[in-house]
Amino acid sequence: YNHPACNKLLLGPNLSRDGKHLSSSSAVPKAPKAPEKPLMAYMRYSKKVWDEVKAGQPELKIWEIGKIIGKMWRELPSADKQVFNAEYESEKGEYQDLMKSYHNSPAYQSYLQAKGRADVIEAENRALERDESCISIEPADDGAGDTDEGFSVKHVAAARFQRNHRLMQDILTEPTIVPTGRSIVTQQRYDILKNQVQSLQKHQQKLQDELEDIERSHAGTKRKWKQQGTKFESEMKILKTITPQEFYVEYKKKQEQQRLLREEMEKKNKEEMEAKAEEERKLAEKAAEQKEGEEGEIEKKESIEEEKEEGDCKNIKELKQETEEMEINQTNEDSKEEKVAETEEMEDIGHEKEINSKEPTEEKQVDKNKEESTNNAEMQGEITEKDE
Repeated sequence: YNHPACNKLLLGPNLSRDGKHLSSSSAVPKAPKAPEKPLMAYMRYSKKVWDEVKAGQPELKIWEIGKIIGKMWRELPSADKQVFNAEYESEKGEYQDLMKSYHNSPAYQSYLQAKGRADVIEAENRALERDESCISIEPADDGAGDTDEGFSVKHVAAARFQRNHRLMQDILTEPTIVPTGRSIVTQQRYDILKNQVQSLQKHQQKLQDELEDIERSHAGTKRKWKQQGTKFESEMKILKTITPQEFYVEYKKKQEQQRLLREEMEKKNKEEMEAKAEEERKLAEKAAEQKEGEEGEIEKKESIEEEKEEGDCKNIKELKQETEEMEINQTNEDSKEEKVAETEEMEDIGHEKEINSKEPTEEKQVDKNKEESTNNAEMQGEITEKDE
């Protein structure tokens, strides 16, 4: 069906699908030029300040300049905006009048008539093209090759093609035919399709929720407009039944009520602001007290640490003094012991000297005693011998 012979391209300005020229009456004429629409308030402001912003920042791109101008428009005072809106409204009324005269002009009416005729001819051509069959590659002449039954070769070929196509569909849709590989769905493909279905369901649920929210908001606005309409109707009925003096009295009452409400709202807002300021003041005082307490705790900790450091310094000094005194005492004791040892050594040396001096005298005495004893023994021996 996508063969070029079946879908021919229209290369000429007024050619149909069979290559024949269309009549001049079927060509759609060009519409007359319509009045230009007035620029919106924002577009007027943008046109006014565009050159100024561009000159101030020439390196910016178009969309960046547009963002800057949009921000300037949002920050513009309402009084300045009203000037542009007034210009737009005035030109809008003129534009509407021009459009009415434009639609009623003879040129526009002739354009509409010509367009209607061209649309009718185009619809007829499309109906004829739908009736024709696009089966053969080469276009055949319908007048040549007519059969006795009155059908052309193209009509016969189209009928055969449709019959064969229908028979092939009947054959291929039988349940006894083994499915091809394309009809078999794998587990991976099944999981992908399942995930797609779940995502589509979630998206559908999301859209339904959004639609319900829109319907609720629409119902709320509709109810509001109805209430305002009924209120307006009731006020109109009241205005029709009362005199101007009564209306003035009612107007004064409403103004007084609005003034009281406004004063009450201002009083309420003032009380809320005072309560908020009081609460903020209390919070600030509490924060200051907490800060002072924290600073006092920090000072206490610092004083305790300083005392500890001073105590440690005193203890270190005392320990140093004690160690120095102990060292001095130890040195004194060591010196005393050395002196005692020296005296003892001196005494031992003197005693040894005395002993050494006494030993020869004692040896002499012993020798004398020995000699005396030996003499006595000899004398006794002699006496005994004599006695015997």
